[in-house]
Amino acid sequence: MGSKNNSDTPDALSRVAADGIERMSYRQIFTVYNSYVKAFRDDRMDQYMAGHDGTEPFSKDSWFQRVFFMICMCYWVARPLALTMGDGRSFVVANWATSDPRDKPHSLIEWTADVLSWILQWLWGYFGPSEICKRYEEFGSKKTEIGKKCFGEREAEMMTVNFLVVDPHLQGSGRGKRLLNAVHNIADDEGRACWLISSGEHNISFYVKHGYRVVGAFELAENNPKWKGPKLMCPVMVREPKATQDADSKH
Repeated sequence: MGSKNNSDTPDALSRVAADGIERMSYRQIFTVYNSYVKAFRDDRMDQYMAGHDGTEPFSKDSWFQRVFFMICMCYWVARPLALTMGDGRSFVVANWATSDPRDKPHSLIEWTADVLSWILQWLWGYFGPSEICKRYEEFGSKKTEIGKKCFGEREAEMMTVNFLVVDPHLQGSGRGKRLLNAVHNIADDEGRACWLISSGEHNISFYVKHGYRVVGAFELAENNPKWKGPKLMCPVMVREPKATQDADSKH
């Protein structure tokens, strides 16, 4: 499979721009953050990652968390594939395949974003709430383990869909479908599969409609006595490139 270099990205994005989709910009950060908070207000996995015990009512992030996450969103602008609609009220964030040259920094801005990301991770580990840090480490290690288990070396050739967010007031308008298809079109052009970790089994039917299938799962909080909420199962799903789907349908 031939991979494309960083200079091909504008061509890929110009094709989705006709559908009202654009690259995430720095001016949209506050809107993106607020849309994320509203969309995941009742999401159990997000509550777990935010340090809650699963029984308490929703509470706002601390100022430290808000600043940290908005800085992380600035990283999304500079490095991964981050696309938006509605001025940031709907967005998708996907990672290029690790074997793809676009996954590596090429410009001063991209190098700066990577260095700041490393610094932020260190600051978070040092100053962040210990329970939240523990949960992020748990998620990170389980994501790495399940990726190797489900895909092996193939994972390096796959794109990863990290976030798909639609402001609750815009849900049902087709924006999530259009954003997801924008990523799929880029992956299909390059013959790449996409994979993701769903925040819960309630999302499976949506992704199945868009060509995904469940290939595995892992449980969060299984050994964390501080979590009093329901069982947290995280389905792992994959979408094969369109050429592969078409070939399989002929057999």
